[in-house]
Amino acid sequence: MSDRSIVVVSAGLSQPSSTRLLADRLADATVAELAQRGITAQVETVELRDLAHEIVNMTLTGFASGSLREALDKVDRADGVIAVSPVFSASYSGLFKSFVDVLDKDALVGRPVFPGLRYADVTVLSVRRLGRPRGARTTELAEGDMILVHGTWPAVEALSGSDDVLVVDDPDLVRRSVPLGATAWRAVAVLAVTVALLASGLVPPAIAGLVGAVGMVLLRVVRPAQAYRAVSWQTVVLVGGLIPLSTAISTSGAADLVAGYLVDLVAGGDARLLLAALFALTLVLGQVVSNTATVLIVTPIAVAAAQESGVALAPVLMLVAVAGAASFLTPIATPANMIVMNPAGYRFGDYWKLGLATTAAWFVVAVGLIPLVWPTG
Repeated sequence: MSDRSIVVVSAGLSQPSSTRLLADRLADATVAELAQRGITAQVETVELRDLAHEIVNMTLTGFASGSLREALDKVDRADGVIAVSPVFSASYSGLFKSFVDVLDKDALVGRPVFPGLRYADVTVLSVRRLGRPRGARTTELAEGDMILVHGTWPAVEALSGSDDVLVVDDPDLVRRSVPLGATAWRAVAVLAVTVALLASGLVPPAIAGLVGAVGMVLLRVVRPAQAYRAVSWQTVVLVGGLIPLSTAISTSGAADLVAGYLVDLVAGGDARLLLAALFALTLVLGQVVSNTATVLIVTPIAVAAAQESGVALAPVLMLVAVAGAASFLTPIATPANMIVMNPAGYRFGDYWKLGLATTAAWFVVAVGLIPLVWPTG
């Protein structure tokens, strides 16, 4: 039987303490579970209440002495740590945090972590080493490892004062919780007018969007400089560059050429066969370029195919729009896929495993339902 050392850290403030009682029960349960697996465990307990003065002294001087030094050494040598703290105002006690703050800076080096692990009131989502995700496997931490965590803002901010980790993104800079300001209702009113214009069809969609943007500036919801910075110039350049490409595909005869092949491929069949062929073309192209680029490229081909086969234009173009959103098979098909790739540790080949089933369902619904809403005749 192998031996393991477990240190129980109790941050209870009273004597006797319910916190210590809970810590002892957790330790007993851990020892019993390890025993069933053929592992013996030696348990040592650290009472932070008895070390309060020494913790304050180390915080001020940076040096540990006496009982505190012994307690820090126990934690550093332990194979496992059980930490129990009372909760005040939905957070752990200040004594417990102060003890964590004075732990040796290398105390986390060599510690096993994995996605889902709770540490310092936050949850580990992923671990990266040398820029590469470690995935779902257990990782022994080394200097320079990057850890993505999730937790409440107070818990994330508390990490900023820890000597064990360096917080890369300042919580104050990435915080997204903003109280309603004086302009909030003006913004809601402009949004409602924009949606009403879009839904009613009184003006073209481009005009409705422009009305909303100008309204936000005129009502001083945003300043002109803020509105300018909010423009995604990459998207503007992308769409601006692809519109001439789409026009060139249509006017050069390339659209008619590809459309001819599609029509010949489904000749003599139901209109749904043409929709299925266009779905397949859009799907394949959409896995390697953006949704916007895919739709702009396929649209002239779809229009030419609809005209040549005598199928109504409305269901064909709706099919292209729906198929352009079927970005499930690769991480580069849409920015959303890329966003979750690194935190989850996905590989390029992981996406098709769920993506194939999702795409198949998407195909059945699109080809089956669109002709019922927009007749092909």
